[in-house]
Amino acid sequence: MILEHDGKRLNIAASARIARNAVVCGEVVIGENCSIGFRAVIIAESDANAIGANVIAMDTAVLHGIENAPLTIGDNVLIGLHAAKSGKSSVCLILSGPRWAPSGQPRENP
Repeated sequence: MILEHDGKRLNIAASARIARNAVVCGEVVIGENCSIGFRAVIIAESDANAIGANVIAMDTAVLHGIENAPLTIGDNVLIGLHAAKSGKSSVCLILSGPRWAPSGQPRENP
């Protein structure tokens, strides 16, 4: 599902694949050869989120750019099942299951 937020929409490369029940909201740029899995959620609240080329966001991953802290994911990144990231980042790997604070510091799952 692709949703506008404040009149801003997704910009997706022709070679990228997005599952039918994934949610992408706001100004999100998705690069070449990306794969966004089932029930994955990508939200850009105010500024554009950028996802590089060859990124795999596995099923149920949550990527949430917040006000004044857009999310940037570099090229060749694997984002695991149930992974969640909120706030500013430029990363090479997000493993399955971890939860990250907006400061980018890992914390223990509840």
